[in-house]
Amino acid sequence: MMRRSCITIVLTGATLLAGCVDAAKPVSPPTGSILVDPSVGPGPSPATPKQAGVLFAQICIATLPNFEGAAAKLSAPPFKQNSTTGTYYHQQINLSFKLMKEDGKPVCSLVYGAKSAITPGVTAFANAVIATRDAEANVVLGANPGPDNLTYFHAKALAN
Repeated sequence: MMRRSCITIVLTGATLLAGCVDAAKPVSPPTGSILVDPSVGPGPSPATPKQAGVLFAQICIATLPNFEGAAAKLSAPPFKQNSTTGTYYHQQINLSFKLMKEDGKPVCSLVYGAKSAITPGVTAFANAVIATRDAEANVVLGANPGPDNLTYFHAKALAN
């Protein structure tokens, strides 16, 4: 039986978008050994909100409620971990994940640079997340224009 997925996206304190869709089967990220480098950074190409949403669903939403298993999913190509910051960077696109704690609770955070205006970018990201992963989640999303003509979106999934 297929369940419905729901997501609420909050932007600067106000609910921006909420919706439910029938969930599609998630695609598993590749597996392999961890790649760690103190100078690693994001890939050279802008991410699309859809790419970011699918990865966010596969890595953060799929590992709720405490993000157990997220590090294992990020410890394989196309990701490399910066050994200084702990951030996992995608090596082809401008996208990164960080696993951390806020107020003692686990958080799975994503930052990506996209050639997208804020409103359509948020909509495409949310649609990709809810179409990829069957789960209910609290996601906080923000966006800021960057100095390189990209919009930088940041999303975090909060532990249940």
